[in-house]
Parts: sequence; C-alpha cells; structure tokens
Amino acid sequence: MNVNISRIKNITLMLVIMLSVSLMFAQTSFTQWDFEASNLNPASGTGTLTTLGGISYEFITGFTGTGTGGLALQTTGYPAQGTGNKTAGIQAMVSTVGKENIEITWHQRNSNTASSRMCVQYTLDGVNWNDFIANSTNAFNTNTVTNNDSGFDNGLYIIDAGATWFYRKASFASIPEANNNPNFGIKIVSSFEFGTNAYGPANPTGSYATGGTYRYDNLTFASTAGTVVLTPSFDPAGGVYGSTINVSIFCPTEGALIYYTTNGDEPSQSSTLYQNPINLSQTTTLKAKAFKDGYTPSNTVSATYSFTASVANLSELKQQNADGTTIYTVIGEVYVSYTQSFRNQIFVQDANAGLLIDDYSNVITTNFNIGDGITGLSGKIEEFNGMLQFVPVANITAPSSTNNPITAVPVTIQELNANFDTYESRLVAISGLSFVNASGEFATGTSYVITDGTGNANFRTSFYDADYIDTAIPTGTITMACIPHERVDGRFVGSRMLSDFAWVATETEVISKTKMLQGNYPNPLNPNTTIAFQISKANNVNIAVFNSKGQKVRTLINEYVAAGNHTVNWNGKDDNNNNMPSGIYFYRLQSDNHSEVRKAILMK
Repeated sequence: MNVNISRIKNITLMLVIMLSVSLMFAQTSFTQWDFEASNLNPASGTGTLTTLGGISYEFITGFTGTGTGGLALQTTGYPAQGTGNKTAGIQAMVSTVGKENIEITWHQRNSNTASSRMCVQYTLDGVNWNDFIANSTNAFNTNTVTNNDSGFDNGLYIIDAGATWFYRKASFASIPEANNNPNFGIKIVSSFEFGTNAYGPANPTGSYATGGTYRYDNLTFASTAGTVVLTPSFDPAGGVYGSTINVSIFCPTEGALIYYTTNGDEPSQSSTLYQNPINLSQTTTLKAKAFKDGYTPSNTVSATYSFTASVANLSELKQQNADGTTIYTVIGEVYVSYTQSFRNQIFVQDANAGLLIDDYSNVITTNFNIGDGITGLSGKIEEFNGMLQFVPVANITAPSSTNNPITAVPVTIQELNANFDTYESRLVAISGLSFVNASGEFATGTSYVITDGTGNANFRTSFYDADYIDTAIPTGTITMACIPHERVDGRFVGSRMLSDFAWVATETEVISKTKMLQGNYPNPLNPNTTIAFQISKANNVNIAVFNSKGQKVRTLINEYVAAGNHTVNWNGKDDNNNNMPSGIYFYRLQSDNHSEVRKAILMK
C-alpha cells in the first residue's frame, strides 16, 4: 500500500490552520447555496442568486470534499474570445445586517476550455460594483487535488488546472462598509488575463471556448459576532415631511443601549436613553450612538428631519417669509417657462405668478423642457440681490405633465415698473416696443434701453444660452415676450429666445386670465362642501383633493365638461371611502389650458 506522507501532512496542516482561524474569529455561516434542491434558492439563510451575461445553467454532480458527488450549479455559454470581460457568471445578494467581518467561500470547477481567470466583484449599495482585489492576505485559492494555492493575477483568481475543483475564499474584513449592510452582494465572473484583451484556458495547454463549463458549489456567506457595536439606523430616514412623524431607532447588536440627542450634540451615555419612538414636528437634527459593555461604541448616526408648510400656488408662496430656512411645498402644478444651464436655473409660473428656481446644488436632476408641468415642488425661498429665489430641497424625478401652453401676461412698461415684484420671473408681453438707438448685434451680459411710449426699461442679455446672441438687434416696433428679473445692478427684462421678439398672443392667454374655481361652501366644512367652477368653453376637467403633504386623496371629477357653471361635492372622504381627519386640504382644477388651486379646511 502506497501512502503519500507528504500529502497527508499538507492536508493535516491545512485543517489545523483552518480550525485555528475559525476558532480565532468565530466565523459563522449565515447564508449558503448547496444546490441540492436543484434550484437557485439558498439551502440556509436568505438571499437571491442569479446568473449574468445570458449564460445557461443546469444542476450536475458537485463537490463533496473527497471528489465529486451531490449537486452543483453548472453554467455555460460564456462570452466569445475577446468580448464581455467580467460580464458573465453568477451574482448573490445577501443582507449583512447585524454581522461583521464578512467572508465568502465556495467551490468552483472550470472545464479545460473555460476561462483561466475569475474576478470577484462586490456592491455596497446594490447598484455600483467594485472589483475585489484578491491576494494572499484576504483570500485563498486552493486546488483541492494538490492542496496547493494557485495564487492570484493582480487581484484575479487563477485557474491553472482544468476539470479540477478549487476551494476559494474572499474576506471583506478590511471593508467595514460590508458590515451591517442590507444591500451587500457579490459577483463571480469570468475575466481576461490581467493586462490582455483575451481569456486564457483553464487547461494551460488547451484553448478557450464559449462552450466551456463553470461549476459552482457550496457558496457560503459567513461572519463573526464582532466586538464593535453596529451603527444604529433611523426609521423613517431623514428627509422632508409634511406632518408630525415618529422616528424609531434600531441597533442590530443585541443588548446594545441607544442614546440620542436632538440639538446637534454628540451622543454619550449621559444623553437621552432611547426607549420609545421620538415624536418630531419641527426641523431637527437627530443623532444616535449605541453602547454595550465590553464592546467598542458604535459610530454616530445623524439625520436631519425637515417639515414643510404647504401653499396652494406661487402667489401664496411669494407672500411667505423669505427666511431661507422654512421649507414650503407648492400643492398646485407649476409650468416651466424657461431653463438655463447657469446654476441649473428654472423659471416656472402658474396662473397668477412666476418664480425663479435657483438649483445651484443640482438637487433636481430632471432636464425639463418649456411647457413641462411640475407638481410637489419643495424648497426654501430667499432673496438674492433683491430677487426672490426658490432653492429646492427635494428632487422632481419627472414632469407631471408636458406640452402645456406658456402664456405671457400683457403689460406696459409703466405697469411693469410700478409693479415689478408682481411680474418678476413671470413671462410678460410688451406691445409697441422698440429698442432705443438700435444698432449692431446682441452681446452676452449687455443692457439695452427699450420703450413702449409709456416708459423706459432695461433689456439685458442675461440668458447666456439664448439663440439670439450675436444676431441683429430688432429695429422698428415689435411685441416682445420677456421675463422680468433683478440683479445687484438693477431691474431688467430678458427674452428667452429669438421667437420672443415676434410674440403673438393666443386664445389660450385670454382664457388663462379667467379664474375657473369659484370657491367652496361651506368652508370650513364638516364634512360636506360644494365646489363651484365655471367653464368658458367645453373642456376636459379634472378636480382632485390633496392633503397638506401634497398627496392626492380624492378625485372628484375627471371628464369632458360643457361650457357653463358647474358644482361638485366633496364629502370629506378619500377614494377608498375612508373619512379624512381634520386639517387643511387643497382642491385643484386642471383643464386643457388652465390649472388653479384653492384651500379648504375640514373641521370636525
């Protein structure tokens, strides 16, 4: 009987080392796929496993520790040579909440013509992926036949023997963001050999082929209990809210005590002990930290909770205190009249007012077009060089409507000068206008005197993206659409585009000047009220009721309505026939060319 003493020693040594490491770090499995049930569900724990890159799979003989046996996940159909680097393989998403020192182990067997390199990637947010740089300190790559470690190629796992099971590990102990993470996940994907644009073959003497197979077994996620208290979390998360909320604080470390502050101070064990949800009704910075005897305290978690004051429309918003602190939510829909890349500015207006959105921090990520509707606008108002500006605090992910007509209010220069704040940021139209001493071409950032016989004003090329820059200044008398705005050096008007110099009023503009909502009676209501409205011509009409958060609670009418006087009743209930609580509500009328909002008070 031939006994390979050297191999026995190697196996014994490896087992001793693995046992020592396990005892040292008390590694415990929390999710595992063994594929014995011939599906992609974990055998223990929770998580999701999917295939990547259009590969196909089946369940076939797996690894048992002594050779082949059981079942494993076998995949094939990987990319053609020179294509699809790091795109094909498997992906496992697992929550690590309450866990530290995350470690992944698995068995893998590549056929002779499969790739000679595999890459592990990881995500900390479920969206963005990073390459795990495997090396001798954070990983192993053991050939289970020779018991030798096949090593790494600049962070990639090397396969230097085809049709052979390898036992692999990836330790994330040095990546603290992997701990206590609900969005953690890994990919195991085929890779080009480092520094090349080609796959190598698992069998060094063979050739790579798309028909090669990749077999995975015993994919295991493990962790240690750790000696650091895990960071607490808030529910709900910080943000902007329309009414009082109760905030719960949770720490995944069992037995930890949470202390918190609401004045911005760093929490300590002398701070308030968390026992019940915290009621918040005004802007608050909440901080929390968790402690446990014998453990290092957690990191401090901080979140700011802000509360909005609801206004019906831009007119009501412009009457509020421009303190740059209070957050307002506009219930009614507003319409984009102009946008420019400078400071991501957006001019909006509704039936009675206009406003400049100054989004220097790019909070609103949507690229709006003229005529787009925006509903649920939330932010602060402040004055800058005499001009009222709206600074958004919440993103608007998409327009609430499109292709709305943008109307210009007819004014004289005399009226404009006497009521500049009223017309500021709103598109106006001035008839009988001419440029004084008109000659040459428009230049960026330049002022020009204009007149209409009732007075003079200053036209300024403040909109640097405008298409009339470097074109001839109009001569003669025109009707011009423009937006009044204010700067440190004075009050000006500016046109948005070349076509504004030949503005033609439409029937829509005449219609927009007429208020369609006549009000509701009784107001306050308990619980019934009648809303009266007038339609000058047959139109599609939608009337809906919103709560103080801007959430729609009831649609009262949504149909084609004939011209004339009409009424609709609201009984104080939502669309599900639930009684609504006392409070402030808004009802909004929308037609093909009009939007208007009024306020109602439900008082029981």
